[in-house]
Amino acid sequence: MSPKILIVTLVAACMANVVHAGGGLSVAHRVFAEQTAITHISLAYPATGLAGIDNDIRSIVVDKAKEFRSLAQGDYLKGEGVYTDDAHYEIARNDSEAFAVVWNEEADFHGAHPSHEIFTAEYLLPDGWRIYLPEIVDGERGLKLVSALAMADLDRQLLGPDGLSDKDWIARGTAPTAPNFENFILQRDRLRIEFPPYQVAAYAAGPQSVEIPLAKLRPAIRPNWRAPQASFDCSHARAEIEKMICSDARLARLDRQVAETYFEHLGWIKDGSVGTSADALRGEQRAWLAKRATACNGKTGSALLACLSTFYGTRLDALVSVTQ
Repeated sequence: MSPKILIVTLVAACMANVVHAGGGLSVAHRVFAEQTAITHISLAYPATGLAGIDNDIRSIVVDKAKEFRSLAQGDYLKGEGVYTDDAHYEIARNDSEAFAVVWNEEADFHGAHPSHEIFTAEYLLPDGWRIYLPEIVDGERGLKLVSALAMADLDRQLLGPDGLSDKDWIARGTAPTAPNFENFILQRDRLRIEFPPYQVAAYAAGPQSVEIPLAKLRPAIRPNWRAPQASFDCSHARAEIEKMICSDARLARLDRQVAETYFEHLGWIKDGSVGTSADALRGEQRAWLAKRATACNGKTGSALLACLSTFYGTRLDALVSVTQ
């Protein structure tokens, strides 16, 4: 059955003037609503009137709906009733420098309890450039520092006689990988990291968060958050493809996200969350890397950039689809 889609828009602020006198953005409340025979989806999101932010937020919400729809279709048993997916948001930062959103999502597949997820997005102003943690801190070095500080904080918060977490659980959930810290809010003086249920503690413990003073991260903070940050050290770039990746922030981000997703999937295979074998995934990745060397032969400049962006985007989609 084709989904019956209803988009509801509730205007919470006048959008004629995007920037408030105090420096923040005006915000309108919107809801992506979709109903089918087996799913009801209601995902709230803010609209700012700034295209760079609004287009990205809209894509986040559409992707979340797609992911839920795919999971529902794969899990649905006749007679179970409708599966629901609801999300509300909080504007976590809105000033002259940045705009940030935190969503809390509840997906109900009629299991023992609903699934609760947290996701965030943060944008630099005035243009709405989205930032990611490995671009704020210095890649692997910065993530190791964030990891150590977050782990120590959560050890203090969670370790105790209630048995809702343990050191190994916290260590896995705060290992120095970008996906572990993808849900963050950068305030003027601190970094706030959100952890959904199960990442660092049992479901009964609820979501967890840590706040790290930026002063403690100062040695690892990059001077330019818009500069390319690839999965490898750009100072060692030699091949033409590597130089192109290191010359464009969006392509470098794709390169990093492909690597992050690949290694994350290897971890899921190890703990049994994904049925694909590790050898099969490694073989696919090696084949893709070999093909990358020749896929854009003969192209230079903007044509090479466009070709590599498409090539990387296709690989990232393929990796993401493994778990949907």
